[in-house]
Amino acid sequence: MAISNLVHMRQYIDFQLSSPSIVFIVLTTIAVSFLWLYRLALPNPIPGIPYDESSAQRLLGDVPNMVSHISKRDGTFITYIMELMKTLDAPLIQVFIRPFSKPLLILADFREAHDILIHRKEFDRSPSLGDLVKGLAPDHHIHLKTNTAWKTQRRLVQDLMTPSFLHNVAGPAIHQHASVLIDLWRAKSTIADGIPFAANDDINHVALDAVMAFAFGEDFNHGMTRPNLDAVERLDKNAVETLKNKDNGGVESIEFPKGEVDEVIQATLDLTDTVGEVQGNPFPMLTWAWVMRKSKVKKAVEIKENYIISELSDSVERLGGGKKGVVKSAVDHLVVRETGLAEKDRRAPNYISRVMIDEVRCSYTTFILPFAWIDTWYLPHRSSALYLRATKQPVRLSVGGSSS
Repeated sequence: MAISNLVHMRQYIDFQLSSPSIVFIVLTTIAVSFLWLYRLALPNPIPGIPYDESSAQRLLGDVPNMVSHISKRDGTFITYIMELMKTLDAPLIQVFIRPFSKPLLILADFREAHDILIHRKEFDRSPSLGDLVKGLAPDHHIHLKTNTAWKTQRRLVQDLMTPSFLHNVAGPAIHQHASVLIDLWRAKSTIADGIPFAANDDINHVALDAVMAFAFGEDFNHGMTRPNLDAVERLDKNAVETLKNKDNGGVESIEFPKGEVDEVIQATLDLTDTVGEVQGNPFPMLTWAWVMRKSKVKKAVEIKENYIISELSDSVERLGGGKKGVVKSAVDHLVVRETGLAEKDRRAPNYISRVMIDEVRCSYTTFILPFAWIDTWYLPHRSSALYLRATKQPVRLSVGGSSS
């Protein structure tokens, strides 16, 4: 009797498992799981902080709006943020860039941001800035939290902004290339004879030249300003007339020819452009993996890497392993600092490490920012530029003895 009951029960279970109800249960479980994952991937706004409500209902958050803004208005991630802040009328907003991630908080109040960065230990560096250069310099100190590892690596470059280093190393390099820029503008002004010409690129080029000379020394023989000056000085009378009377109708502004860009400078420009491809992307690591596979970027990385290694090796040889000689560049400074840190830690110095290469490689991106700020602020605001000139005039008189 007991055996018969067990047989009937098993037949009943087999029937139930083969019935449509089990299919319904499986499909329901899958649907609920997908719904749960979808809800989990949706943005989770922080209460009390303004945000775009439509973006909070999308899996990709603000990404569709940002892409539309960039494509239709030739904008950037920054211009999208500025427009969103104006729309929300708030100095602190949150945007949703990556699924399954916390909102990105944007603070546009300088005093509060300065207070957070300088005086508030509970706030650390956001990984967003490091993501911009992750593919170019994976071992740069910008990726580290402010812990012991960060402090140790930061010692390599911590004195690059001291007054003595700026005066003795950076100052002469900047002055050297600024003088070439003045010669370029003087030559252009003579040819233009009152006709306007664009100066934005000239400032960007001299900034690159100055920073590269600052990084590698005054004897760095790659640049953009000097070739541009040579190209302008080679213009004959017929070429000048063609520039000023294009299509026999005259021109509103003159577009001067530019010099040839050598491979070291072109590699630097190509690598700098890659940052723009990553900026504002919701998946920076995947984007870097795609960008770094491009043949042009691979070639640029190889050229820049070989040049940095060559400069580091030359510096080690010239400075006698960092124990003699005069520091003439940021590369020299890193070599001397690595020597001192190695002696302190009782280890052999590693001058051609990934850390050393990445610290040198990111120097252009770091030090170009002040020049970019001058380009975007002082050039369009003549009153501010005149005020700066009047303020600096006594300094020039005391140093050079002439105001001309």
